[in-house]
Amino acid sequence: DMRYALPRDFEQLAARIGAVADKMHAEAGDPVLCHNDFYGPNFLVKGDEMRLIDWEYAAMGDPTCDLGNFVAQGSGYTVEETLGILPLYYGRKATLQEQRHCLAAVSVVGWYWYVWAMYKEAMGAPVGEWLYIWYRAAKQFAAAAEKLYGEAERS
Repeated sequence: DMRYALPRDFEQLAARIGAVADKMHAEAGDPVLCHNDFYGPNFLVKGDEMRLIDWEYAAMGDPTCDLGNFVAQGSGYTVEETLGILPLYYGRKATLQEQRHCLAAVSVVGWYWYVWAMYKEAMGAPVGEWLYIWYRAAKQFAAAAEKLYGEAERS
């Protein structure tokens, strides 16, 4: 018998993430191989060499999924800093659609990890500060993505 008190804003945030995910899905391209746990501890760096380890969550997915994972999983990047790294990701200035899509990816990935963290907590495996890190990513980046999707709808 598993019990876990959901946060007060859980249903509201779930609806927001669902709406952002729907918009993200509507403009998604072809799926690509994604690592899906693309963050600092999974990079091994020695000199000029870098290896990505821990492929247990790998699957086909949205091309921005790994960028979303990197940002949502404790990078500490703000929305503005995330938008600032997109030229490195795309090799050029990102379009408005690419910007909102990447922000949406951070929010959706943050949400998935947040829900996973609540499950782990409910099962008696505390995740510590990660619960809040993923919650914050879901909430802040959903708001930023909603703003850009709204601007596009008004244009």
